[in-house]
Amino acid sequence: PMELSGCQAVVPCPLSVQLNSCMMRSTCSNGTVESNSSCEIQCTAPYSGTTTFASCPAENVDPERNASLTLPSCVLQCDPPSTIPLGYEMTKNGWSCSEGFIGVAVGICVLDEASCSSS
Repeated sequence: PMELSGCQAVVPCPLSVQLNSCMMRSTCSNGTVESNSSCEIQCTAPYSGTTTFASCPAENVDPERNASLTLPSCVLQCDPPSTIPLGYEMTKNGWSCSEGFIGVAVGICVLDEASCSSS
């Protein structure tokens, strides 16, 4: 009987990184990108940033070929305190010491990874 060869299965490309679920989400299915397609990678609240894409070339037959991707640059966002303490003021350039106070005002945003919220 005749033997046939030469046909290869077209396969998806896996994402090369595990996304931090508190920081990013993707529209990729099961951590892969289908051949000849792309999916979005976005920052999730309390982070903000631009959306990027992961893609897999057409007719991909290499199951080890990772998706081409650039991760978004996600920045942790915090709401200002409900009551501004004495000595601080918010300006268009950020926090500063108010008149009669001296120093460098620093606001620190902290992520609670259990709840994926910032404070």
